[in-house]
Amino acid sequence: MKAYSINDLIKVAKLHHLAGFSQEKVASFIGLSRSSVSRMLAKAKKLGIIKVSIVEQGDFHEDLQRQIIERFGISTAIVIPSAEQEFMKARIGQVAAEYLRDNLRDNMLVGIQWGTTANYMIDAYEGRSAAKNVEIMQISGGMHISNAIVGGIETIKNLATKMDVDYHILHYPLIVNSETLAKMIVEDENREYFERMNDIDMVFLGLGSNNPEEISAYLGGYISLDETAAFLEQGLTAEVCGHRLNPDGTLARTVFDGRMITIPLETIRKIPLRVGVAVGTRKKESILAAIRGGYLNVLIIDDICALSILGENP
Repeated sequence: MKAYSINDLIKVAKLHHLAGFSQEKVASFIGLSRSSVSRMLAKAKKLGIIKVSIVEQGDFHEDLQRQIIERFGISTAIVIPSAEQEFMKARIGQVAAEYLRDNLRDNMLVGIQWGTTANYMIDAYEGRSAAKNVEIMQISGGMHISNAIVGGIETIKNLATKMDVDYHILHYPLIVNSETLAKMIVEDENREYFERMNDIDMVFLGLGSNNPEEISAYLGGYISLDETAAFLEQGLTAEVCGHRLNPDGTLARTVFDGRMITIPLETIRKIPLRVGVAVGTRKKESILAAIRGGYLNVLIIDDICALSILGENP
């Protein structure tokens, strides 16, 4: 019988027990037979890798980080152990906060995209900025929910207060009713604000989910759940800062063209540090499209998410 490494056994155990893959799906995902997967799971139990939780050994996460960097050509990958969803979001937020703090330099402008992960990152951030003249900037409008714009302003203010730095915010929703209004906001009333985005040194990007109920346009009440599901059936499963992307990373055409108050994709591509933070398999399509389009060069994810993107072509 073939000898499998500890990392191979951990990978199969996580896909089956944490990601919820059937043995058949695990076998297809990693290119083995179902009987091989079954033997590997049995071996993992025998070695004590599978207990109530999965016990990780060796250099599993370092190996995943190396594979991601080599496969996708990004500069940095940070992979952390997966766990229960809410705990995982908090842990990812903590790691993202540490990355932000460790990479701050004097005179930096940092862009922040609102979202659940950004909130966890800001909650976890501790201490004033050691760097001088740092500023943070909201890069996308918020969402109209219950007659209020949420999801951006308070996030930026909270982080600025913790860091004791200046901040810049957008008092607009992510999507407005017409192209004319969007043009007036972006090109007239806030021209200097959007031109300043060209000076961003590090950005933390919002990555969309392939779950219809988590898509920004649905959350904001712009389309129904059925319309959102149809949206995804067209293959438009990737989203970065409100922009829908084709699988190759190019901009997809949607009913929201010209109506979004958000950082342009071409501006994102010019930023030196472009950080994507995600948990689980639902962000896989957005991560892959963002990498292919050149919108990400730093990735902070859990190992289930890492396994899911490594199962796809570069």
